Amino acid sequence: MNENRVYEGIVNTYVKLIRNMRYDPKNDGRYSGDTHTFNDDPKSPYFGFIPNDVEPVVSNLLKIHNYLYNKDKYKQYRFLDAGCGLGNILIIASVIGFEPHGIELDPKTIRLFKKLFKGLMLGITIEKSNMITYNKYGEFDVIYYYVPVRDGEIMMQATENIANGMKSGAIILPYGFSHPFREDKRFKFMKRCYGWIKK
Repeated sequence: MNENRVYEGIVNTYVKLIRNMRYDPKNDGRYSGDTHTFNDDPKSPYFGFIPNDVEPVVSNLLKIHNYLYNKDKYKQYRFLDAGCGLGNILIIASVIGFEPHGIELDPKTIRLFKKLFKGLMLGITIEKSNMITYNKYGEFDVIYYYVPVRDGEIMMQATENIANGMKSGAIILPYGFSHPFREDKRFKFMKRCYGWIKK
């Protein structure tokens, strides 16, 4: 199948899921381009939920999945979004074929995700956890984040925890704060897509 058609289908599926979400005025917030404002505290070292642009992420995840599929077509690869917010990237990962998991620090955001996507069979699990103390990075084949921490020192601690915890052969997709992996000799940049493989 033409990759562009697959890509368009995934984007359309994502848009349809968003449009069909149940809106409940009792929710802690609503899904929109400025959803992050409902739980963003400028004094906090952590950002509220800020949606990343979907299209470049979809294109890259397709390439990553194809790369892994060509290595072992019978394995379902495990995907982690560290600081997943409302799970928008996890939805994409699920549609593409990954086994999607997320960690999120804010319990309000997790509750909102469960309300918005109640009843949808996406296979997504979200765990309340902190990137700095999370100790299960070695269980995943692909790890993604979109700079969930505004404090640079804390974010460095988080990336070091990820780098140390990842297994050999796993792929990191760091959006917005990538220099720790560019400079880490334990990682090799992928040529045909955006990401670093741990040696």
